[in-house]
Amino acid sequence: MLVSSQISVEELVCLETFQHYCLGVNMADQLFWEDWIKANPARAEDIEEARKLIYLLSARQGNRLEQLSQLRAGILQSEHFKQLLGQPAQRNRGEKENRIAPTTHFFRYAVGLAASLAVVVLAYLFFFKPAPSLLAQQPFPSKENLRIQAGTASRKTVVLADGSVVTLRQSSTLTLQPAFNQKNREVWLTGEAFFDVRHDPARPFVVHALFTQVKVLGTVFNLRAHAGDTATETSLLTGRVEVSSAAQPGKPVILKPNQKLISSLSGNPSQKTSAVSFNVLPLTSAKTNPQETAWARTRLDIDNEPLSQIAQKLETWYGINIEFTDQEVKEYRYSGVFENENVVRALEALQLSYPFSFKVMQDKIMISK
Repeated sequence: MLVSSQISVEELVCLETFQHYCLGVNMADQLFWEDWIKANPARAEDIEEARKLIYLLSARQGNRLEQLSQLRAGILQSEHFKQLLGQPAQRNRGEKENRIAPTTHFFRYAVGLAASLAVVVLAYLFFFKPAPSLLAQQPFPSKENLRIQAGTASRKTVVLADGSVVTLRQSSTLTLQPAFNQKNREVWLTGEAFFDVRHDPARPFVVHALFTQVKVLGTVFNLRAHAGDTATETSLLTGRVEVSSAAQPGKPVILKPNQKLISSLSGNPSQKTSAVSFNVLPLTSAKTNPQETAWARTRLDIDNEPLSQIAQKLETWYGINIEFTDQEVKEYRYSGVFENENVVRALEALQLSYPFSFKVMQDKIMISK
């Protein structure tokens, strides 16, 4: 898809892919438009203006498709209005007398159009001054950014640069920017993942998925948001998360431990008449291992086993490569029970009884003496 760098604000508002980008309906459209914005930084103010108009049309009562049709008609009238204003004035009295009727018609039209535009401007100022755009500060990833894919593996675990541990479920993808952990901690998820986020009050950890945004400081939670689904599910085990919707900016839901939030998209996104509803429920069997997170958590029983054998168990379950740089450390033996720990915490627990060192490199762990 090619979009001119000179596209007008009115044309942006009427462009379906841009509407999808603003409302978080289609991840592909979001990625495309963020790339386009980066390539055209001079259009930042125009993009924000068009984005706010989209929110105005989608967040208020009425059929947004009908509203957009009316907007297109208004745009055409506006262009005609500008053309008429640009015509040179007729100074010959005879010509002026011959144009009395058309001029009267023109001013009736101009007054009506001005009144319509005034209503749009007033609504725009009224609704958007107190409620800033939810997506205004969301720099969606570009094509050059890192995409971590689970592929056909049951699980794939990665340790991010900030120390957070993420386990991806089969066919899921996590996208990061090159600047992750420098100025912010933002990731994009397609599919399902289990997050054990490293605490950092100065930089909240933010997960973008479909039409949902999850903001945390340091916590353990699961997020399910498959492409094409009309619902996302956020399950919280420990800590605190704030879940927001791109379709309802400024109305977050705060989850408590052992709760889950189902965010449902009603209506037909392709017809732009959708809305998001929130439903908070308790986790199933929250006292033991909730069904919502059972795919990513397990009980690890160890009975006088060498570290090499333990490493194989960790590799198989978590989906992360573990290598040894020293043969002696492979023979260290351990006993114990580890329940619902991520791979990093399991290794840290093993270190307490028989010390060794390990280094995490995103999707690989190196163990040494």
